[in-house]
Amino acid sequence: MAKGLDSRNRRGHAGNVVINTLRIFEDLSQAMPPEAARKLASVLGQVCEELQNTVTKAEFRELQQVVRELAEAQKRTEARLEELAEAQKRTEARLEALTGRVEELTLGLTRTNERLDDLIRAVRALTETVRSHDGRLAKLDGRTFELQFRERASAYLGPVMRGTRVIPAGDLAEELEGVLTEQEFEELLRADVILKGRAMLAGVRQEVFAVVELSVTLDNSDIERAARRAGLLRKKGWKTLAVAAGEEASEVLIRWAAGLGVAVMQDGRRFNWDEALARV
Repeated sequence: MAKGLDSRNRRGHAGNVVINTLRIFEDLSQAMPPEAARKLASVLGQVCEELQNTVTKAEFRELQQVVRELAEAQKRTEARLEELAEAQKRTEARLEALTGRVEELTLGLTRTNERLDDLIRAVRALTETVRSHDGRLAKLDGRTFELQFRERASAYLGPVMRGTRVIPAGDLAEELEGVLTEQEFEELLRADVILKGRAMLAGVRQEVFAVVELSVTLDNSDIERAARRAGLLRKKGWKTLAVAAGEEASEVLIRWAAGLGVAVMQDGRRFNWDEALARV
């Protein structure tokens, strides 16, 4: 009896004791005959063992599968987390490198902008210097042209005026007093050259003045000044030609001057003389 019960005491799933039938038998023996207690303990042990084996085998396999799947999932999760961690490290490293590159580019751009500003300032300074030089050269050219014209006035106007000579505007002050206003006389003083000679008018050579405006490149303001200043001398009753002389003059400007009765001398050539003589 002890041997049969003891064998059941060692049985169980995965080496574990399922139920202690010997202990059950001992407890039952105190309340019933030994034979009955043994049978009842044996039956209870078989029932418990079968129930335990039936439930455990089915559920244990399922539990094992679930555990294996969970373990695999855990491994995959850990592997994925490691990949993500590595990717995060690479991303952070690239971001740091990019940030450093951006900082370098920003610094380089700042230096470039500073150099560009310096270059712009230098170009502006150079431009101002060139303009200043151009202005001085233009004044020098104008002054040189004026001196040449004064020296060679008789040659320039010889075909239309004889005995040509330069007359300083100041020498006419007394004769023009009471004829011109103070502002008009100041305007006349600003004339580049005033000449006096004899021109052919109505078939007879007569004494005439010529008010000449000089410019290397003639423009409309030169034409207007010549016409206006010649008109001041005509207030005295003096026959006066309006002349504009220069090295360059456009065809349009020459035609426009003809309408104002202004003769044009352009690089040694003469234009609008008949129109100018008609206005004296």
